[in-house]
Amino acid sequence: MSLVRGKSVNVNQASEPLIDGGIMMNRRDLYSYFLLLWTFDEEIVNIGVVLDLLTMFMSKKTALNILKRLVKTGLVSRISNTEIIVNPPEKAFRKRLAQYFYNRLVKHIKCRGEDIRVELDNETIIYYGRVKDVVRMCPIFRVIEAPSKPD
Repeated sequence: MSLVRGKSVNVNQASEPLIDGGIMMNRRDLYSYFLLLWTFDEEIVNIGVVLDLLTMFMSKKTALNILKRLVKTGLVSRISNTEIIVNPPEKAFRKRLAQYFYNRLVKHIKCRGEDIRVELDNETIIYYGRVKDVVRMCPIFRVIEAPSKPD
């Protein structure tokens, strides 16, 4: 333990990984996600069954909070009020990746003052205009050769 500005901090504690969008995931969240993924493997499952599994290791309140955070990150999707599906990590991060690069692209286009239009369609960035060939290889882009968005 060390003292930092009047607060005691455990120096040996691992830092928490940051998921895009400012949502923090600690080890318990991450391990709970992988437990759910390996147990239910992309099946639609009742929330009660998930809570039964998680409450073997933690309190019900903690388990509910973990489920809420997993839904916010996209690692778990709600089907209805009583059912969820555990998404594979590729699917969850692909959507966040597309959102991140879409925001960066829009910001970059505005800074350069270019007249290029882009749209975000679920996990794909639609780019209207001419682009470099390397962009065509990227799976998150769909390029439409047009000077501007068709009306």
